[in-house]
Amino acid sequence: MSGKVIKSLKQLCTNAKSVSLTLNLWSDHRLHSYLGITMHTIIQNELHSYPLSFERSKGGHIAINILSEFHKVVKFYELENKLVRIVTDNASNNMAAFDNLILPGFDDYFNNTGGLDGTDNDYQLSLTTAAATTTDNQDWNDEEGEEIEMNSGDEKDIDIEWEKSGFISKDSLVVNLPDQDFALFGNITVNGYLRIPCFAHTLQLVIHDGIYNSKPAFNALKKVAAIAKFSRTSCVFAERLELTKQSIPIATVARWISQFYTIKAVYNVSQSELNIILNDLNKSEMILTSADRRVLSEFIQLLELFEEATTHAQGETHSTISCVAPSILSIFHFLDIQKCVYLGKLRESLLTSIKARFSGLLRHFHIDVPNNQHSMSERFSDPIFLITPTLDARFKMHWLSTIGLTDDIKDTVIEKIRTLINLADSQVLPKDSEGEIETVGQELANINSPVNGKRKISKLFPYLAKPSKRILGTTSSILEELESFLKEEAMDSNLILVKQRLFPSLATLALKYFTVPATSTSGERIFS
Repeated sequence: MSGKVIKSLKQLCTNAKSVSLTLNLWSDHRLHSYLGITMHTIIQNELHSYPLSFERSKGGHIAINILSEFHKVVKFYELENKLVRIVTDNASNNMAAFDNLILPGFDDYFNNTGGLDGTDNDYQLSLTTAAATTTDNQDWNDEEGEEIEMNSGDEKDIDIEWEKSGFISKDSLVVNLPDQDFALFGNITVNGYLRIPCFAHTLQLVIHDGIYNSKPAFNALKKVAAIAKFSRTSCVFAERLELTKQSIPIATVARWISQFYTIKAVYNVSQSELNIILNDLNKSEMILTSADRRVLSEFIQLLELFEEATTHAQGETHSTISCVAPSILSIFHFLDIQKCVYLGKLRESLLTSIKARFSGLLRHFHIDVPNNQHSMSERFSDPIFLITPTLDARFKMHWLSTIGLTDDIKDTVIEKIRTLINLADSQVLPKDSEGEIETVGQELANINSPVNGKRKISKLFPYLAKPSKRILGTTSSILEELESFLKEEAMDSNLILVKQRLFPSLATLALKYFTVPATSTSGERIFS
């Protein structure tokens, strides 16, 4: 970076009160390793991200090299006393976490064969599933290729090096509340920087775990992939679709969610119109039967909340860390009560994976989860995942009423959140004077699911469609502020910042914790 850019970045860092960092680790096709560090902060109530470092990392992604570059950046920009959280992916290679997941039936879609008219390549069913592809890739090590997930040894090496450096305390890795009387909460934010996982990558890994048990949907998904591929290799087919005012988006190997959009687009094409076109073009083998459509409907319903959660987590204009707990508990509750006719094993596999990969968070809700299943799973016990939804007017406390909690557990969680907020206010954050608090607001970006049609659509946050009435109260202590804030009627994500003169203590917490992104993918977009 030029000297002028660095000078501007240093000034931004000087002015910022709180920042969070995302670390992105990946290898290119030549197996050259890179480390990117991105800063996230709030300026005039708006979220901003700035790349601070992009360096070639020789010798692989070993812990001491990562720590050395991180230490250098934090010291150079004088961020030691401003850093809230560090967000990292779950893999030794970001590319692997997103590129190596191909939904079942789409392996043939990404084979570049056939002419534009579609006559050179008749529809063929591939015997190689996406699961087999990802299994092969997962066996590679960093010297030979890209691995799906960093093994526990790599994670322990990083934790040991960071603990030695003083950048992260040993006690802060697992938050066990309330058994430890909340003593660890201070250690997390005062004595060390807590490293939390990338939410989008963890969701990606849950999908990866689940697709091994989606065999009943495989034939229907192969037809969908063939139809989608035919729409971009046959001009006649594409034109016929266009006449019906329907189109099928191109799927990319780099994002499972783009493949999922393609599946939904094919499903939403009028069955009668699609069948007529395929018959006219002598592609009757691609026709989706009624049974195929029932299986696809079930497949879409099981994964569409993952799609919605991924979209929310990658928002750039509103807090994303606040959506993590509501998303996971909503998905968990949906999968737990969902009745499947065809894809029961897929549902069970997704549910099991969520329990394993988000165990730290689910323990707060008295949900039975496995112990030490994945190296990063306990980091979801971080109190930030409970505090931030409460500070976000989209969620507050009402999301707790839609996830199947008993009244006793719900009351326990609410009391835990109140205690955490009170502790955060009294032990962690310095009070800002009223004149120092920013008052510029921004509008919440609307994020809509692309699914249309008569099929029943699941909603991640159903209560947002029917907000309850709330009345503004007076404020004094932070808990009194909280009670008044919970009565606010508006549901914009940045409401607490817009009205921070009414809620100064809560706003101070929000200005700090909302700097933490739910995912490191924003950094990937900057460096890609």
